[in-house]
Amino acid sequence: MYVLPGLNMDNIIAKRLSFFIKNERLAQNLAVRILAKDCNISPSYLSDLENCKCELNEAIIKTIFSELDIDFNLEEQIFKYNNIKQDFDSFLNCVYFQDNEKAEDKFQKYLANQYNKFNLYNEELELLQLIYYLSYRKTNKLIRSLVETLELKQNLLSIEEQILFLLYKAIYLKNLGEIDTARKLLLTIVANVEDK
Repeated sequence: MYVLPGLNMDNIIAKRLSFFIKNERLAQNLAVRILAKDCNISPSYLSDLENCKCELNEAIIKTIFSELDIDFNLEEQIFKYNNIKQDFDSFLNCVYFQDNEKAEDKFQKYLANQYNKFNLYNEELELLQLIYYLSYRKTNKLIRSLVETLELKQNLLSIEEQILFLLYKAIYLKNLGEIDTARKLLLTIVANVEDK
C-alpha cells in the first residue's frame, strides 16, 4: 500500500497516477530531465515514479500536475474512485440479474463521468462500457476499440477486473466466431485463478 500524508492509496491507484504522469509528459513532448528540473526533483526519481518503482509523495505529485498544467485534486479523486468501485459492483449485479432498467441508469451515470481528462477510475469506466456494450449487443466497432484499449491497460486493473475483462474479451471473440481463441482464453483465466 502506498501511503501519502492523510491518504491511503492502493497499488492500483499508484500505478494509474504513474501511468498518467508518464503519458501526459510524453503527450506534451517533455523530456524527463526537463520536467524533473521544473519540479525540483532528480530525473531518476521522476523516471522511477513514472514506472511505479518508488513511493509516491503527495507534494511531488501535486507539483508535477501543476507543471503539466493539470487541474487535479487527489483527495477528491480517491473519494470518487471508492464511489465508482461501489457503483461498478452495483452495475455488475444489474447485468447479472438482467435488470436492464437499472443497468441503463448506471450506464448513464458512467456517461456523465467519462468526459474528465483524467480521473483514477477511467479503467473501471471503460470496463463498465465494454460489459454494457457486450451485454446489450451494441456495435462491434465500439467493443473492438474498448478491448484494444483495455488490453493495453490490463496492468492498471485489479486482479478481479482483469478476470472480468478477459471473460468479456472471450465473449467478444466468441461473438466474432473465434471460438478456439475464446476457449484458450477461458482456459488461461481458469489456470490463473487457480494459481491465485
